[in-house]
Amino acid sequence: MRLRALLSVLLLLCCPIPTIARTPRAKNANSPRSFYAVREFFSDLISASDEEILDVEPQGKDVRVQLFQISSATQFCGGSLLRVVERTLPNTTVQKIVGTKVCSITGQDVAAALKSAKPKAIEGIFESASIALVLQCGTRQDVLDFPYPELVDVRALHRNSPRVDALWDLYYKIRRHVFGKYFSFYNFSPAQEKESEELGVKLLPELISGKYDAAFDQNACGGKKCEPNYLAWELSGYKIPTTRDLSTVELVNASSLHLASYEAPQYPQIAKMAHIFGDVHLRIIPDAQTGAVKEVQFVSGNQLLRRSAMDAAKKWSFSPGSESGAPIEAVLKFSLCGNM
Repeated sequence: MRLRALLSVLLLLCCPIPTIARTPRAKNANSPRSFYAVREFFSDLISASDEEILDVEPQGKDVRVQLFQISSATQFCGGSLLRVVERTLPNTTVQKIVGTKVCSITGQDVAAALKSAKPKAIEGIFESASIALVLQCGTRQDVLDFPYPELVDVRALHRNSPRVDALWDLYYKIRRHVFGKYFSFYNFSPAQEKESEELGVKLLPELISGKYDAAFDQNACGGKKCEPNYLAWELSGYKIPTTRDLSTVELVNASSLHLASYEAPQYPQIAKMAHIFGDVHLRIIPDAQTGAVKEVQFVSGNQLLRRSAMDAAKKWSFSPGSESGAPIEAVLKFSLCGNM
């Protein structure tokens, strides 16, 4: 996910002219025939990442705009989730949506501008996004790569290369214009979620056909060459995921207890983020007459699971008169991502 941006900073710092421009400037190609942009986002702060592809294509007198998102099906357990939304803008052109002067800037122009805006220092990056713009200008295809903003002195870029600086926001500008300022895949209703996932399956063959290879040609596929291409590798065997949460908590010895009421512990988010799972052993002391829980003692297990297990056990109750008041052993199994 981060390889493109890491390569970009190496090119910025080490090479005289980065090899981002892949084709020479063509004459009489001032209007884009088609356009797509790829945004690759990651966050170490919330353990999340996703890729979005914004595709702008002419459809007769109209323009179709599709927004693909590939994200984790489960926040902590991986898997892929593909969602797509699309809009058709009537009586317009790609040129009007993207801008009339984008084809006057090449990948070489962007590389030179970024080189002249090298930051004095690079600090740790915990959350960011890189952008790749791919334009078909006449017979020329150009890829304009923008790394993580933290790898560039954005003030210097704005001052020295305002045309290139303006392109950095083009993906976000079109996305807001077409889908709305506050659009988010994460705010979908169940009906919208279902529709976007089904459209993703319908458009999957197009997505993995190699159409978007130019934006992903520097991405790695598990340390090997991507076969047949990056998106086909990433979405190999894709199906709509049936569940979004693979965490479970089970009372292992429930059949040997005389429970009148039971509440399962919540799986702590911090434990999910740390990929903590396993058994928690508790010692419970019930009231011999009422069956209410008088005391819960922690015996063993991971400390990140301790509080959740004990808080839930305090709410249990046993059938009145079924217990003598002696301590009862309970074992809770916390399972995450299929780990048992």
